[in-house]
Amino acid sequence: MIYIIGDVQGCFYTFLKLAANLPTDDEIWLCGDIINRGPESLKMLRWVYRNQDRCKMVLGNHDIHAIAVLSGLRAAGKMDTLYELENAPDRYKLLDFLRNQPLIRTLHKVTMVHAGILPNWDLETAENLAQEIQKGLQGSNWQSFLQNLFGNEPYKWHQDLLPHDKYRFAINVFTRMRYCNSAGELNFQEKKYPPSHILDMNFRPWFELYNQKAMQNLKRRLSNLQTIIFGHWSDTDLINQAYTIGLDTGCVWRRKLTAVLIDTKKPEKREFVQQMYID
Repeated sequence: MIYIIGDVQGCFYTFLKLAANLPTDDEIWLCGDIINRGPESLKMLRWVYRNQDRCKMVLGNHDIHAIAVLSGLRAAGKMDTLYELENAPDRYKLLDFLRNQPLIRTLHKVTMVHAGILPNWDLETAENLAQEIQKGLQGSNWQSFLQNLFGNEPYKWHQDLLPHDKYRFAINVFTRMRYCNSAGELNFQEKKYPPSHILDMNFRPWFELYNQKAMQNLKRRLSNLQTIIFGHWSDTDLINQAYTIGLDTGCVWRRKLTAVLIDTKKPEKREFVQQMYID
């Protein structure tokens, strides 16, 4: 059994309070955005580093942004809370730890990712792309590789994309996606849920399209049905669908931090634990 926790974003004391109520022999997974915007990013990252035997994570968009800031590739924004981390004596050790983290973690029938997986990808495609990006971030030219990952384009997936475009599209899926369509096209203009203005009817929350696809596969009696657990989208609050679970319940916005206890072999067996913001 594993406890998977939504976006902490530096809300360290809320995280500690929630973790104190979890059994100490169960593994903790964090679905990205463990730092930034909240008050204690440095303490949170140090805790994950010290407890990496028990605590596993994937990278979110704020974590990737922090890697770029710490390496001098981007400037911190007005809403960032990375100052202590930028000036910490162990910042380079923590930087190396972050850039060695994966974008996807899978165990049995459960896959954790920060934002989502494109509904018209199979798991093998997603994992192969994630591994290629991870190798780039761990390689000797990781700074130039990382710099090429930022940007919105291309908006649509196809197999013939050039490598940098392919990786940029994939990392946007894994860490930034909200709305997409069945043709594999992303929409970054709309962030609200439900949408604040009229969208092309083909664009829907990615998890609705994924769950629809999973139910169709179930009717066709396909056995390789994967449950996706994600964060990133606090407007949705808790999502608890048959094959998608969204755990970003707005902790950094002074709402709640949410964990799910899940059986990775039988993901329909799940229990939720929540902690009100206390930082």
